[in-house]
Amino acid sequence: RTQANDTFCPTSRHCTPRGLFADTRSPTLSGAMSQPEQTTLLHEIFTALPGILPIFIDLLGVSVVLPLLPVYVNSLGESATWVGAVLAGQFIGQAIGTPLMGAFADRYGPKKALLAAMIGNGVFFIISAFEMPMIALVFVRLFGALSNATGGGQKWIIDASSPKHRDVMLTLPMAAVLLGFLVGAAIGGVTGSWSLSCYITAGLSILAGIVLLPFKEPKDAAARAQTRAEESLKAAAGNKTATVSDGFRSLGFWLASAAVFGGGLVMGAMTTLAGIVLVNVYEEVRNVVSHV
Repeated sequence: RTQANDTFCPTSRHCTPRGLFADTRSPTLSGAMSQPEQTTLLHEIFTALPGILPIFIDLLGVSVVLPLLPVYVNSLGESATWVGAVLAGQFIGQAIGTPLMGAFADRYGPKKALLAAMIGNGVFFIISAFEMPMIALVFVRLFGALSNATGGGQKWIIDASSPKHRDVMLTLPMAAVLLGFLVGAAIGGVTGSWSLSCYITAGLSILAGIVLLPFKEPKDAAARAQTRAEESLKAAAGNKTATVSDGFRSLGFWLASAAVFGGGLVMGAMTTLAGIVLVNVYEEVRNVVSHV
């Protein structure tokens, strides 16, 4: 049976309604297949948890030394200046290591970057627990901070977020930072022991790495990251073929690098002054108590 706009061919595979290339799917199904997958904010937060946990552990390690370092330095009979030197080394390591680990995450994936960060953090905290010359402790804390989880964690969170919820998702790293500072300072204050706090932090770092192992990176994370990187480089280069050296030649790169390095130096100077004040206060309190 043949009509103007309809063909009925029960035995033929080549005869389809309204032409050979007609879409036989229902309008609802076809529209659903063409739409991007929709995810809820709660689902995205759950997907981002493997990136949030290492940031939390990382900043816990930064703050766990704060209440203990002045007392530890004083117990070794060293000058209060070393308090600021150790903290300065740690913050400078954070400032340098964050973009380096971010680049590592872009190249090899956030999971590998986070695993490397957690293992490095654990190893260097174990080393920090042993008594050593203060200059050695400065470099141990600096190299430990280089392998930080901020860059990899932020990449994981960005890859797990949709454009609709990205503004909310980008607040999660700061929440992890603040919570890590709070818990780390509490651990240091409760234990009252430099070596025990270092061992606890090392154990938590290694445990976080083990917990991370079964998780997979967010879907299509590498493809989306590559697309964003190519678009950013092309925009910066005026739609020309861009290379990594183009980024190093840009004024913005050097200004941002100077700002990060300068911020680390300022933070180091501030912590040095804070360390001197804390040690002096500790000495005054101890003298008062000893005379009571």
